[in-house]
Amino acid sequence: MSDDNIAVLLQQGHEQLDRGQNQEALQIFQQAEQREPENPQVLFGLGLACYRLEQYQESVDYLTKTLDIEPCYILALAYRGMAYRGLKLEEPATADFYQVLQREPHTYQDWRGRGLALSELKRYEEAIVSFDKAIEINSDYYYAWNGRGLALDELGKYENAIASYDKALEINPDDYKIWGNRGLALNNLGKYEDAIASYDKAIEINPNNYKAWGKRGLALNNLGKYEDAIASYDKAIEINPGEYGSWILRSFALDKLEKYEEVVTSLDQALKINSHEYYAWNRRAIGLDKLGKHEEAIASYDKAIKINPDDYTAWRNKGFVLHKLGKYEEAISSLDQALKINPDQYYFCILRGCALDKLGKYSEALASYNQAIQINPDDYTAWINRGSALDKLGKYSEALASYNQALEINSDEYSAWNLRGKTLNNLGKYEEAITSFDKVIEINSDDYTAWVNRGLALNELGKYEKALASYDKALEINPNEYYTWNNQGNALFNLGKYEKALASYDKALEINPDGYTVLNNRSGVLCNLGKYSEMITSCDQAIEINPDYYMAWSNRGFGLYNLGQYEEALASCNKAIEINPDYYMAWSNRGWALFKLKRYQKAFKNWKDGIKNLNLDTPEHREGRSKLYYSEAQAYYQLGLKEADLDNLLQAKKYYNKALKFLDTPKYRAQKLEIMQDLIQVCQYISTPKEVQELLNQGTDLLERWLQDSNFSDENYIHFKQKFAGFNQYKVDTLAQSSEPEQHIQALELAEERKNTCLGWLQYGKAYKAPNLAYNQIQQQLNSHTAAIYWHISPAAITTFILKHNQPPQILQLQPLKSKKKRSPFPFFNQPKKSYPEIANQLRKFEDWLEQWKKDYRHYSQASTTTPRWRQSMDSQLRSLGDILHIRDILPYLRDVDQLILIPHRDLHLLPLHYLFPPKFTITYLPSFQIGLNLQPYQSAQSLLSLENPSDNLRYSRIAANVIAVLYPQYQLLDISTLDKVKLIQRLQSNTGTFQFTGHAYHNLDNPKASALQLTLADKLTMADIFEQLDFGNYNLIFLSACETGITNSQNLIDEYVGLVSAFLAKGVSYVISTLWMVDERSTAWLTIRFYQYLKAGEHPVSALKQAQNWLKQVTNRDLVNWYLKLAQDVKATHPHASEYLKTEAALIQQDSDKMMAVTPPFEHPYHWAGFIITGNPF
Repeated sequence: MSDDNIAVLLQQGHEQLDRGQNQEALQIFQQAEQREPENPQVLFGLGLACYRLEQYQESVDYLTKTLDIEPCYILALAYRGMAYRGLKLEEPATADFYQVLQREPHTYQDWRGRGLALSELKRYEEAIVSFDKAIEINSDYYYAWNGRGLALDELGKYENAIASYDKALEINPDDYKIWGNRGLALNNLGKYEDAIASYDKAIEINPNNYKAWGKRGLALNNLGKYEDAIASYDKAIEINPGEYGSWILRSFALDKLEKYEEVVTSLDQALKINSHEYYAWNRRAIGLDKLGKHEEAIASYDKAIKINPDDYTAWRNKGFVLHKLGKYEEAISSLDQALKINPDQYYFCILRGCALDKLGKYSEALASYNQAIQINPDDYTAWINRGSALDKLGKYSEALASYNQALEINSDEYSAWNLRGKTLNNLGKYEEAITSFDKVIEINSDDYTAWVNRGLALNELGKYEKALASYDKALEINPNEYYTWNNQGNALFNLGKYEKALASYDKALEINPDGYTVLNNRSGVLCNLGKYSEMITSCDQAIEINPDYYMAWSNRGFGLYNLGQYEEALASCNKAIEINPDYYMAWSNRGWALFKLKRYQKAFKNWKDGIKNLNLDTPEHREGRSKLYYSEAQAYYQLGLKEADLDNLLQAKKYYNKALKFLDTPKYRAQKLEIMQDLIQVCQYISTPKEVQELLNQGTDLLERWLQDSNFSDENYIHFKQKFAGFNQYKVDTLAQSSEPEQHIQALELAEERKNTCLGWLQYGKAYKAPNLAYNQIQQQLNSHTAAIYWHISPAAITTFILKHNQPPQILQLQPLKSKKKRSPFPFFNQPKKSYPEIANQLRKFEDWLEQWKKDYRHYSQASTTTPRWRQSMDSQLRSLGDILHIRDILPYLRDVDQLILIPHRDLHLLPLHYLFPPKFTITYLPSFQIGLNLQPYQSAQSLLSLENPSDNLRYSRIAANVIAVLYPQYQLLDISTLDKVKLIQRLQSNTGTFQFTGHAYHNLDNPKASALQLTLADKLTMADIFEQLDFGNYNLIFLSACETGITNSQNLIDEYVGLVSAFLAKGVSYVISTLWMVDERSTAWLTIRFYQYLKAGEHPVSALKQAQNWLKQVTNRDLVNWYLKLAQDVKATHPHASEYLKTEAALIQQDSDKMMAVTPPFEHPYHWAGFIITGNPF
């Protein structure tokens, strides 16, 4: 065959190669070989076609023959090296490339061959020079332009590479490989749409170009078009099922679609083709990890590592999975291997540090983070983790510096701000901590942990209300974190909102029933609610979960202490101390158990031993020492009162002062105020007035600064004002104990101002300022026949003011008892009219009496027995109360009066004080003189609106209603079954005269505005409703029958009692009749009827009630028969059923001869009548 024909075949063969028709090209070159088997150009064509077909050994063979014939064929030598590399024979490949460089290039093809060799040796700059030389010789040599583009690509000069490819395509637009290379450069530039267009052009030229399909999939993947990318990969696989690379790339798109099962399947296919592809094993492990199949993932990483032990990414990823499995030691070992291979990977050091952190090896973790920083000082995550390790090592200042460095690198990293805030909390820099948490929230307002941590800082500052608002925000974002509910409970507890705190703790336990710290906190709330048995149950549950939880053992001991089980309490506290000798509350509680067991010396030694254990200068230990000194002080004070021992009171003063010394941060302002109140209490007895006044000034100033700084809501402002009411009360004491009459007036005016302030707070909020009621205004409510007894109770004394017309107030002077111990060196202490211990004894006796009265009443209200102690001992108990209040000493002041106004204070509002005075007195009550001044004079009314609670079978109440209906033609009985609160308010607004309520009411000590008349189980008329929606200016009288006050509550009142009666009076009604306890329905009904009968007959409400009470306690059974029959006749026409029932009542007595002969009135006992009181002006 002629040379021309061989040339044609060679041209055809290369054209087919350009189009990607490699097999066709091979066949053409084989035809040429048949004609000229020794032609080096033909042999080169065969070698090139085999190379393109990845038949690398055949390629080597053909190219070797070429070189045997023409040893200086540089391009053939370069391709043979590339074929060797395809066979993974690196040594001969490299040898060929270096041989290329040793030969002198002459033609543009030689320069291209040299360029290829340099590219394979990664000497890209030199390669470009060679390609440029080829182009210089033959500017249309597109192969050189393509090679030049590939070298520029490797150097990251993608724009220049594209320019080279464009030049090649300008010369030969049908070379699919150049289009493919151009697409890859565009892909590297992030121009994915343009890249896809290039790949599409390559595919158009050669639809079976699987590599173009694969690269096209990669560009689609980068565009987020994962489904389209998978379709492209599938096409590549369809063309070349043995191309495992497409299976691997396909797994990337599936991973983005979170189809992890298919990811693993795709990689399994790749590994079927090439089980030695370590990268596929690595990617497979990542898929398995995301499926949660961590053990299988580790096995896959192990396979990758076995194939390529120098692949640090596999070691790293394996370490990460081991970390997830909690196999921290193995994770560290794996990361160490990764670092051995690539010691410059700072992120491996961070991961390693995290694993060490989990093992509690904080110093080693710190070293790892330091290593990461040494490698890359600009990685903020390393600085953050370093700070965390320092935090755990207690090196807070260094931790803070670390977080600051992280934020200097990346000021928007909110986790660093969050951790920085926590560290500032640990340093006690709470204001700065809050600023840090605010920064977190500014960057990411949905980070609930920042809101929680912010709340903790505010809590430490004593800003409980703001802390609560932060916790509320955290719960709004994520309501399923139990510890946030727990923290919310803590804030509510600090605000004294115990019921709400309990609800928060219960919610936390609903989320995490094993939250033993929550159970323990819950026990503290139950303690404050006086629910000691439930408190112990909560502690027991905490201990069951964590037997070593010393706080629960301590709280359990305190619960047992409050139940009077002192030996058991001692055992629980001993257990707490055994677990943690530094826990000061256990020492405190243990001491009180010993104290109650009268082991006084052991109690004091216990507290001293506890203090010795708290020898660190930490906030917790300082608080603990304060608490234990406080316990000592309280114990000495109690002994001082009990034994009338001045020495013990002096010791109490000493230890109160020691306790105060350790409370030097804003967090402890509440505790400090509490101790200051108690210190003033003891100083009232043993110190000079000047010292007492100085302490009062300090305490008052501290309280006002705290309230001002905290910016509390009305509710919480009032709560803390009332919690520390002692400061105001001590001021009254100081003035009252003066020998100057003018100061007695000031004492009375100050006490009166506080009473009216307490009412005004509920009605108008914290901004309310009570008007100054001068003594001459008080005198307006007195006349020559009327006196007032005005009590004031402080934590140190009961002061009794006796007020008469046109006279200065008299303060009841108690007769001092001689002390069994030494005489006081303080003149104040020894003044007879102010002396200790009778002032203190009176208060202590009253507090003991009140505790027993409430306890007996609770048992009575819960017991099924018909003869409970409370009722049986009522008369003797009330006589004892009269002795404690020195009623006999008051009476000489009242010889010339017959009308009394009783103005109680605190718990005295709950007691029948009128019972303590002789019957000659007509008695009314007033909450304060100010309220009395505002009351309208009584005017008789014919209209009466009545409401009965249908939840009880109030048979006698209905009879009373029937009788009253006859007395009052304008009587209206409301049907509660069709009446809700809204309709009741409407009826009350449209009515005038009298409102009679028969049913139940309750007083809420924690939130008085929630006190209410119970309408139905679900509906109630609250004090807030009365203040906000009602005006009783058109009402002369409200009769609240069978109401309960706060007598059932175990808590004592620390400030003025403001009940429903005060609310009704404040809203304009002239008089309110109410009951102090739940009275028998029959006696209530008969007293109510007699009251209205006297009222209808023209008596004033005050005298009508007195006469009704006198009648009830004196009426005999024989008298009742006649009265029943008279009533039966009165109601016969209008209420025949009531008439018949009354006749039956009469008949039952008549049939019982013992009852008919009895001279003892059946309702003589004060239980039946003494509970009714009338509040308003006497006349």
